[in-house]
Amino acid sequence: MDVLSGDLANSFRLISVVSHIGSSSSSGHYISDVYDMKKQSWLTYNDLDVSRTQEATVQRDRDRSGYIFFYMHKDVFEELSELERTGASGGASEAGRTVLQPL
Repeated sequence: MDVLSGDLANSFRLISVVSHIGSSSSSGHYISDVYDMKKQSWLTYNDLDVSRTQEATVQRDRDRSGYIFFYMHKDVFEELSELERTGASGGASEAGRTVLQPL
């Protein structure tokens, strides 16, 4: 564990945000920002419109509108991300076993 760099043993990565866009709880609609492991990029889902976005944009813009935030353990995120990057055979089943291993 390296406390100075912020690399803690139990760090988590933001992987998705569901946000409410509107002036009150009785008006507006929901959108979702999701990190796509296969594309290695952030996507914004707004009804039928799907567009690429940046993580910094998600963090900045969803600070107030974010309703539900989803996180993944950093080690699991990095393993799954590496499996997608390298195109490891049997990625889905390997990833499933990785997620189920005790931390």
